[in-house]
Amino acid sequence: MSDKSLSEHWRIHQGTHFFAGYYWADVDTGSATVYLNLVVPAASGSKEIHARFEGTSSFNGTWALYEGASCSGNGTALTAYNSDRNSTNAATMLVYRDPTVSGAGTQIMSQVAGSDSSTPNGSRMGDTAQRGNEIILKYATKYLMAFTTKTDNCRVSMAVQWYEESE
Repeated sequence: MSDKSLSEHWRIHQGTHFFAGYYWADVDTGSATVYLNLVVPAASGSKEIHARFEGTSSFNGTWALYEGASCSGNGTALTAYNSDRNSTNAATMLVYRDPTVSGAGTQIMSQVAGSDSSTPNGSRMGDTAQRGNEIILKYATKYLMAFTTKTDNCRVSMAVQWYEESE
């Protein structure tokens, strides 16, 4: 393969690059954790999903990525947009927000956002967490992007971008 075929830019022009995300305006410590649920299709006839993740919070907390999650309800479906806005190609991976999580699965990534203090005198600023390098997601597996806030009235956004490649 040439360097051109490996670039994200090239994937966008091929119509095989997608993105989805969500913004929560008010996450409180009582509700604690918000999730994006990424549902990767089975291998039969599917494409490999090469994904990168990003999340931003207005206050402190913890980011995590889980593999092999169990959800009794997938949540509310989000639209996966093609990065080539002229392309009619549709994503095979499905993305949901606010699933009913019965088991988080195996934590494969974790990052602290802002300081670890939730005291009134401590710094409670937020931060951005991201995985700059892609991960090839496992077939027929659910992944959870999670943020657990330590401060009330936290604004949270999560995004995933990916391309799909035939084996």
